[in-house]
Amino acid sequence: MYNEGDTPGVGKYECTNCGHIVEIKSDDEALPICPTCGNDTYKKVD
Repeated sequence: MYNEGDTPGVGKYECTNCGHIVEIKSDDEALPICPTCGNDTYKKVD
């Protein structure tokens, strides 16, 4: 699991609350608060 503010690396991350996918395109990009539901926890999906 990854949280908002983490920099987990390039890939796609799914919100654990609503399933919204966030794509991180660089290793220094941080996960945002979910733009759909405001949740702050994600799991990697690819």
